[in-house]
Amino acid sequence: MKMTYLKILYFVSFIFVINGCNLSKQSNIDTINIKDQLFNTMTCKVSEFADSISYIFLETNNNCLLPDNSSILYIDDKDVFIRGGNYLYRFDRKGLFANRIGKVGGGPEEYPQLYNVGVDFNKNYVLMLAPPGNVYIYDYEGIFIKKLKLNNNAQTILYTNNNTFACVVNQYNDVNATFLNVYDYDENLIQQLLLETDSYNFERSRISTPILYDTEDQIKIKFLFNDTIVRFSNGETSFSQVLSTGKYRPNRDQIEDMNKNEDLMRHYLQIVDIIETDGYMFLLSIWKSKTFGIVYYKTDNKFLYSNYIDNLKQGGGIENNLTNYGRFWPMKAIKGKKEIAQLIHPHNAGITHMDIDSNPVIQIVHLK
Repeated sequence: MKMTYLKILYFVSFIFVINGCNLSKQSNIDTINIKDQLFNTMTCKVSEFADSISYIFLETNNNCLLPDNSSILYIDDKDVFIRGGNYLYRFDRKGLFANRIGKVGGGPEEYPQLYNVGVDFNKNYVLMLAPPGNVYIYDYEGIFIKKLKLNNNAQTILYTNNNTFACVVNQYNDVNATFLNVYDYDENLIQQLLLETDSYNFERSRISTPILYDTEDQIKIKFLFNDTIVRFSNGETSFSQVLSTGKYRPNRDQIEDMNKNEDLMRHYLQIVDIIETDGYMFLLSIWKSKTFGIVYYKTDNKFLYSNYIDNLKQGGGIENNLTNYGRFWPMKAIKGKKEIAQLIHPHNAGITHMDIDSNPVIQIVHLK
């Protein structure tokens, strides 16, 4: 009975995808020719897309020392969430430390490893996704609320709205399929949409994780082996943009078979992170085994930047002529604002009065 249901779902979803392709052509879906920029070096300065810079100086004490691999998870007018390893660190917008969220272990309120996090800014919850597809809900103060057992291989999660959240889930059976599953806070699967399906038959040594990110009122999904960005809004999926990489786009087996990793790194482009605002797209990629950045100005349909980025963790990226010190590459778009943010060591931002062991600062670029 279960297999019959899945086959029907695959068939119906396949028809939807075919029809969706036709509709996208009729509606003149935006195609951004990334392949044309790979051999066309372009540089710009921060002043070409921004008019000012501000900082959030994160408090440093023994309770909130951030590890080197920390990243900005979420920022709004009140709260700042920094992911550091398997924990979240919450600060206020002035940079004062509030609390740490999460518990690693094998107990009833603990998780073995943190995959991904979603922030419910309406209920002041954080949704912490851990293997095998379990979601641990804490409030902003770090108090455990409940555990949801999804029992799947989801590795990405985003809060949607109205007490629901979305996960990308892979299923490998007779047909390889990837779904966008929407759940409520009572573990109910309230919607399942097929995103990708194929019949590749090879021994997988890793499972690729799509880029799952949000804009103001939409969730967007981008697979490493597909040029299309899919939009999820109001319970439906549709095509958003095509990031055309041509012959430099890898296949699924090249992404997921470790034996092909050398060929993948040498000859194919992998877009690994997307920061999108109303006017700009910042694409972080791996190209010829190096970090490669692309900035696209959506309003005028033109590229501003396409170049290799050295030492991204040490502040590599676009020349920051607004402060005349260091370089900038965004880590997160700030909700509700025309702002993008970077986590950077104070000395790499030209802030020399802070101690070498201080927490990084958040450098906020205010877009034009």
